[in-house]
Amino acid sequence: MRGKVFLILDEVHHASSELAFGQACETAFPDKVVSHRLMTSGTPFRSDQNRILGNWLNYASVEENVYECLPDFRYTLADALREEVIPAFSFVTLAGEFTYRRGQFEYRGKTFTDAQNEQELTDALNTAIYVEGGWVQNAIEWAYGRMKRDRAKGLPECATYVRVPTIKAARKMKERILRLTGERALVVVSKDDDPNSTSNNLSKQKSSELIEQFAAETGVGATSWIIGVGMLGEGVSINRLKYRIHATNIRALLSFIQDLGRLLRRFPDEEPEAVETLIPAHPELINLALSVMNEVAHVVKEQEENNSDDENSSSDGTGEDASSSSVFQPIASTGQFGDQIVEGKEISNTYTNVAEWAIANKEIWRHWGKTPAHLAQMLQGESALFDLLRQEYETAIGSRGINDSDIIQEDIPDGFPSEYATWLSDEKRKYASKEASTKVKHLAYLLYPNGKKGQIANAIKEIHTVSRSQRARSLDLRYPLLL
Repeated sequence: MRGKVFLILDEVHHASSELAFGQACETAFPDKVVSHRLMTSGTPFRSDQNRILGNWLNYASVEENVYECLPDFRYTLADALREEVIPAFSFVTLAGEFTYRRGQFEYRGKTFTDAQNEQELTDALNTAIYVEGGWVQNAIEWAYGRMKRDRAKGLPECATYVRVPTIKAARKMKERILRLTGERALVVVSKDDDPNSTSNNLSKQKSSELIEQFAAETGVGATSWIIGVGMLGEGVSINRLKYRIHATNIRALLSFIQDLGRLLRRFPDEEPEAVETLIPAHPELINLALSVMNEVAHVVKEQEENNSDDENSSSDGTGEDASSSSVFQPIASTGQFGDQIVEGKEISNTYTNVAEWAIANKEIWRHWGKTPAHLAQMLQGESALFDLLRQEYETAIGSRGINDSDIIQEDIPDGFPSEYATWLSDEKRKYASKEASTKVKHLAYLLYPNGKKGQIANAIKEIHTVSRSQRARSLDLRYPLLL
């Protein structure tokens, strides 16, 4: 005889029969207590190889030791888009060239497409998301340009979510956004994002309160930027988010779809604006963007007892890349816009460039109701209209040509942001001093990885002394050594 409890479990993918939380659910709600179970999830799969409450959900064998979850009801993003439950959405890819050091070697001009192995792909991605690089500058300016366009048409509260990999990167991103746009960003992180951090991070509850305040802001005074590491996950609803910058090395399907979900709210509710996500042109991220419209099945491969495969790869896509024996250091990057993705299809920049220009410059297209990628998709099937717009676009671009020889270029030190060239002398000196101190500390910890506090302090002092001595010799000056 069954019980009388109607059990409802939302985000049920968190519960696994193999782990404590799932086992506790099964113990607390056995058949003799429960009459019916309703289990829901927007991302009905797990990143590990554990079943979701395997004693309650149906798993069918698809091959030896491989099982697929069979839910009773499926509702995909394609279904939600067709029924206008969510706004139209698209992805913008940003490629570029990347310069970095690994060990004793320096790599220049590397790209996502010429990478020879997983390590080079990972290094290119980590250089792209390096906050002081040109790739991040292009990403910030892209979102800023989009939001300025929204403000001009009466939507000042539209905002951008920037996802970063660490708390340190979040704070640097806030500074970079302020330098490039003059606008302040809200950083929402907690101790849960980095349990090993020694900084005075907010509690998860306090960060949640800041998110709620951000979500409620309206009008011209609304904050336009929100930066997070892991706080803006599932369950967070900020209707006014319209853009997202994927400035993190996470490449897991679960996280990718949950981040996309932060944007899929109807805003304004009567005539919802289309939304966009900017991603690095890393092949795994492109494949994720192409596949989000597909139905996602939870498939687990169960290992036989006493038989474990070697699962140590260079990266698991979760943002915690396998450590390497050689030291990695990003130096510089550039950004180059590539194809855009809409409804599971790549749209060439031959079309997207024209669409971007038309929306920005042609009055008839300024109020286009979807993203530039959607317009480009339409232009693919309207050859006469595309040819007309392309002619106007090429004429306009050609008439704005600038002679590079007329521009005086200032050498920018490796790893410094491009806006360094425009700063006043005091600003340059302050930034250079800060960067030098950071690099000296990094070098000291490399030289004495297990050193005590006093030993590290002496090492930092010694490095500064040697640096001053060498600088004096290069100028042929005779400064006394300050020991």
